[in-house]
Amino acid sequence: MGIRIRKSPSPLFAPFSFPPLFGPTRAYKRIPHTPGKPESGRSQGDKHKLFIAMVNSKDVSEVRRRVADRWSKIDYRSGNRLELQSDKEQSITADVIDLTKDSDEDDTEDRIEVVKHVRTSNPAGSIEQRCLEEEQAERVQYPFRLIRSEIYDRNTPSSPHFISMEEVLSDTKLKTCWLFSYQYELDYILPMFHENVNVRMVAQNGTILPLTNRDAVSSKLLANLQSFSINMPPYTCHHSKMAINFYQDGSCQIFIPSNNFTQAETNIPQQIWWSSPQLPRAKAGERNKSKFKSQLQTYLDSYPCNLGSLKKSVDEVDFANLDNTNTQFVYSTPTKRNDIVSGFRLIYNSLKDESLIPSLGSANREQHYLVQTSSIGGPLRVPSIGAPNLFTHLMVPLFSGLLPVPDRLTSTGHINNMLQTSRLKQEFRRNKIHPYILYPTLDEIRTSPLGYHSASWFHFNWARNDANKRHYKTLTSLGVLYKQTPGTMPSSRGTAPSHSKFYLKSTAKSPFKTLDWCLFTTSNASGHAWGTNLRGPQNYEVGVLLFSDSNKVLVPKSANELIYKPGRTLGNSNTPADDEDDRQKVIVIVPFGLPPTKYSADDESFCFGKKYAQTDIQGRVHSGY
Repeated sequence: MGIRIRKSPSPLFAPFSFPPLFGPTRAYKRIPHTPGKPESGRSQGDKHKLFIAMVNSKDVSEVRRRVADRWSKIDYRSGNRLELQSDKEQSITADVIDLTKDSDEDDTEDRIEVVKHVRTSNPAGSIEQRCLEEEQAERVQYPFRLIRSEIYDRNTPSSPHFISMEEVLSDTKLKTCWLFSYQYELDYILPMFHENVNVRMVAQNGTILPLTNRDAVSSKLLANLQSFSINMPPYTCHHSKMAINFYQDGSCQIFIPSNNFTQAETNIPQQIWWSSPQLPRAKAGERNKSKFKSQLQTYLDSYPCNLGSLKKSVDEVDFANLDNTNTQFVYSTPTKRNDIVSGFRLIYNSLKDESLIPSLGSANREQHYLVQTSSIGGPLRVPSIGAPNLFTHLMVPLFSGLLPVPDRLTSTGHINNMLQTSRLKQEFRRNKIHPYILYPTLDEIRTSPLGYHSASWFHFNWARNDANKRHYKTLTSLGVLYKQTPGTMPSSRGTAPSHSKFYLKSTAKSPFKTLDWCLFTTSNASGHAWGTNLRGPQNYEVGVLLFSDSNKVLVPKSANELIYKPGRTLGNSNTPADDEDDRQKVIVIVPFGLPPTKYSADDESFCFGKKYAQTDIQGRVHSGY
């Protein structure tokens, strides 16, 4: 099997082979399953027949040829697109993923051709998860889970800390599923749904790769599928990733994943999902105030397409179970409405409302701010400062109280008092502020299980031009670049890079033993995702902000600790009470170890656009572009 990944106008990578369970890229005939019976419940014999049918098929997908032929022919303003039909059934006719490259800030995702899906048995341990929730809901919460990879976890025992897309999309009680994503691969996700589910997709024009293999079930799903399309300007994107499930009993559950809905992205980089509690239907006549609901509705209001039916359904849900978890919905939106504040300005206001922005000079403890990201945008355009970084020069100074601003930030407010790098370094030291940017090194990419093939999701093009080189020099001079601590993930995953985006603050004596707050989001560390000192965001992004208080404490745990570490069992892997803190614990599962390790003098941040002669674990070089 092969997958080819490219960023225009670079040449395609050579095809490479995955383990058999990942499935070939050839077209296959989907074996119908018994109505009402989840496909994940097939016998091993049925799965073997499905795999053999895929291997023996000779009908190579025509979509692959069309995609390869048209990458350089996309007109981002008037090219192929899905026409908005919010109130009618709509067939998916786009035959190319329209992905863009940010001309200033490289936070775009990769371009991926079709990869066909082979179902595996349901790996998510949903029964164990329910038992875990029942036994420990009073003292420990687990809102985050690691995506079980069809590549890395073929031999890993089930765990309640795993999740799969099948678990979310194949629920027999699911009635309507609203999906938000930057990429959709219908050959991968549509077979996961039961035939009576109403699927709704919010998508950027041209980012839905159509179904190439139909049967009676998929045809019925397609007939009921509605897409809500958005025309994005060049170099911007609908980068949000979210699933909002409505069930037959009127309840709702919200999921925010770090992956787009394609097979390759789900399985190659490391991915995390956040899940809300089950949210019941509100009682007749009751509409309790909810900050989470209010901010979700504001985000939905910012879309140019008509999402009225979704907003109505959201309004009928009781969000009390979620509001009680110290969790807020946060977002970025490119809307021009002055009454909607989003991006880093919304984060600042939310932290300020919870009294989580310290006063300048009042902090008497070390402050540790970490971002783990899959892309780092270019420098902010502040010529008087040089090549300032969004995270170190704007976000950390704001969130730490180092940069004085009005009590609340507005959507149009400019921030003109950023510090020179030399002064910033002094203030960090004087105020005990420690920024961390966790981003993969060249050696981590090279030595990861799939080598350079896992690199196409990671964009920090610091070698592209002089401005970006100065930006990289700024970060190295500040000493803020970090990598995974060796041995903190299992050998099956090794140094596989993480596509998740975490922003963490810790004032614990042992850094990152506990967290003051945690921001899990689709937003990379770029101005397009968050906005800059002079403008608002240009992408659609979503996330959740969680914070500790006198009753709850956020405790980060690596996936290795909870899933892979030898000797772990369901009983002892889920008891993180290793201190005397009697607050209810909310476990933040991360796909890396904490604290991370600072770059050595020989380390270099991986640059996707740069040519590397050093071979990876498969003996290949990276051609760059």
